[in-house]
Amino acid sequence: YEFREILTQGDDGGGGGGGRKKYELKQVELNTIAASFAGLASNAAGMHRYLTSRFSDEAGDFLRENAGAVAGGTSHDDDDIPEDGEIGVPENPALVRLPRAMNVAHERYLERFPDSAEGARSPAVLFVVQEGETNTVDQRMIEFALWENHGVPVVRMSLTAAGDDAHLRLDEDTGALYIQEGKYSPNGGGRKEVSLVYYRAGYAPTDYPDGYDDGIEWRGREKIERGRCAKCPNLGYHLAGTKKVQQELARPGALERFFPSSSSKDEEGGGGVDGEGEEEKVKAMRGAFAGLYSLGSDAAASDLDAVRDALGGGDGRYVLKPQREGGGYNYYGKDLAEKIRSNVNIDDDTDDSSSSSSSS
Repeated sequence: YEFREILTQGDDGGGGGGGRKKYELKQVELNTIAASFAGLASNAAGMHRYLTSRFSDEAGDFLRENAGAVAGGTSHDDDDIPEDGEIGVPENPALVRLPRAMNVAHERYLERFPDSAEGARSPAVLFVVQEGETNTVDQRMIEFALWENHGVPVVRMSLTAAGDDAHLRLDEDTGALYIQEGKYSPNGGGRKEVSLVYYRAGYAPTDYPDGYDDGIEWRGREKIERGRCAKCPNLGYHLAGTKKVQQELARPGALERFFPSSSSKDEEGGGGVDGEGEEEKVKAMRGAFAGLYSLGSDAAASDLDAVRDALGGGDGRYVLKPQREGGGYNYYGKDLAEKIRSNVNIDDDTDDSSSSSSSS
């Protein structure tokens, strides 16, 4: 049987003034697992629009000066996203688009397996959540939008429950995943097939307390990965979201692989959008990246310069991030500098660096 996947991304950005009057937005990272806050971020954007409207006299000068960074209106074609053309906070369509993407995956599953759920009702979307989850509001907003806009039911289950065949069973012959009749069956109904799995857990070691050899949570993750349903994300996309992969993609030459003509401008100068060649497009994209620097043995001169800058008093310009995702675990300011000093050795004579292992 075939495998399908769906990718949702959490695009974490930051504003940088750098001593200048105007602000600019930088892309810090892309999170590929547990991409969240579609609901809460949409509400936050609405609150900001209210504030900039309510206090327009006080905020007007700032908004006009930074209109390039704090864009007004939208350029979307969707009927459900208004275009007011005003300077201010743009609409955040995440709570519309994320459930819509999930519904597309759900419908494609039904097209591929029209007779898949023998004796069962229409398949459901499975949300894999953490035990004792506290961020339920954002998750429920996505769940409600899936039902209200698309009529797709959601079942919530932890990795511990998923590892138990009494709750989630994999058909070894077909690859179908079934939510078994009982505790997790919606409305007390019979078993239900899974069309899509949306991970809001599984990204941190604490999500696998029984270990990786034969722990029940690990068995649950393996069972889901082997299923024929779409995953959001699958294991490959999960690993692509690690910070080392993103740091490598930000290195000079990485973007150029996807724009092979960028090494030389088009003779006509019109190979790209608005008359720009691919070289200009690559330059513009890289200009949106925040600096991503290595602390490992592969560190280049620019990486070492950033480390020296952070240790020399510039720690306020950096954040030290872990390899994995999941929120938190970051180091800032003096804590960042101390963490680097205790884990990284720099040989100024050879411009070589190495990093020791850390428990964080």
